[in-house]
Amino acid sequence: MQANTTAQQWLQHAQAEQRGKLRIYFGAVAGVGKTYRMLKEAQQAQAAGKRVLIGWVETHQRADTAAQLGDLPRLPPRACEYQGRLFDEFDLDAAIAAQPEVVIVDELAHSNVHGSRHPKRWQDIEELLQHGIDVWTALNVQHLESLNDVIGTITGVNIAETVPDAFFSAADELVLVDVTANELLHRLQSGKIYGAHKIKQAQQHFFRPGNLLSLREIALRKTAEILETDVKHYRQLHAIDTVWATDAGLLCCITGRSGDGDLVRGAARLAAQWHCDWHVVWVENSGLHAHAQQQHAQAALKLADSLGAQHTAVLSSGKQAEHLIAYARRHNLARVATGKHGYLAWRLPSWLRRHAPDLDCVLLSQARHSAQAPSIDSNKPTPHPNWLQRDHLKGMALMLAAALALTTLLWPFTGRFDNSNVVMLYLLLV
Repeated sequence: MQANTTAQQWLQHAQAEQRGKLRIYFGAVAGVGKTYRMLKEAQQAQAAGKRVLIGWVETHQRADTAAQLGDLPRLPPRACEYQGRLFDEFDLDAAIAAQPEVVIVDELAHSNVHGSRHPKRWQDIEELLQHGIDVWTALNVQHLESLNDVIGTITGVNIAETVPDAFFSAADELVLVDVTANELLHRLQSGKIYGAHKIKQAQQHFFRPGNLLSLREIALRKTAEILETDVKHYRQLHAIDTVWATDAGLLCCITGRSGDGDLVRGAARLAAQWHCDWHVVWVENSGLHAHAQQQHAQAALKLADSLGAQHTAVLSSGKQAEHLIAYARRHNLARVATGKHGYLAWRLPSWLRRHAPDLDCVLLSQARHSAQAPSIDSNKPTPHPNWLQRDHLKGMALMLAAALALTTLLWPFTGRFDNSNVVMLYLLLV
């Protein structure tokens, strides 16, 4: 860890070291090979000297998957009686007592038999992690709570067993197991997923080509979201302030003009096309027309929130370039955008070229009225400019000093130059 890591980050790191690691084998649908790969890598881990234990695994009578069990030690199931029937369940207490380095607990979304210590298997896994035991498990995308209704609409199948997104997102490792829709259909027809009596029914319902393509896309997107979060966490943990253009995030800088709405809408469209996060910021201006600019800026920030911007902010006035560059780097936003008109459009490319070559500059189009000065409501009093601002004092002092210096230089030549020439020298100075 870096020397400038915060105390809170140190504490989180120390707690994470004591907790077991969770690895989730994640896929679009059944049959992509999650359990097969999990068992194959468990064999490799055991061969490397790790103490691996199979707490629960579902082969679904698939010969290739069952063959991967090999000589891996297996925990006997726990017999549970419910409504006069016996059910086999994962034996949580026996797994904790065995203290393996890695325990395999398949079917993450499974609901335990009534009367078990925890109603859900993911809660059993949470207890194992708290005991410092690493857990490997498997999950299909349709079992994520936040996607349950979306996928139900696509497939027409209601999924009753779900896993909270927070538990899924907290996984230390996410292993995407992916195959094409055509390959999956070939496996189905070859009897590698279901028995012969289920193949036709599966093809007519869940395993339609459109369903498989949609579920695969959703699984890939969810994996990318988790990886993006991991990258951000790594950057914070190691105090990295340079931009990594992994997700091409967009920072939109509004100007406090009437065309800021155009900028925000343009940024929203670009972010949708690039499938990236986008932030909108405004650097406060304390000069002339500050009140009108603030009104325009606040309206634009409100619009950005309504259009789904990940974050909006008002930055303190001062060195505008430093504020914008620091914000972009802090949030890992690789592209900085503003309008094509005004001071910021003129200065931003040169600022980035000199001080932030790792950032890209994007100029967004605006309506014609956006290039005009901010309008001021005639019914409201015009704010009086504060001539005692630091920037104004510096400018006036510099002008006065330059005029005095020119006068001193011209004094020995009094009467030698025509007055019109003297006036031109002062105009040139201005």
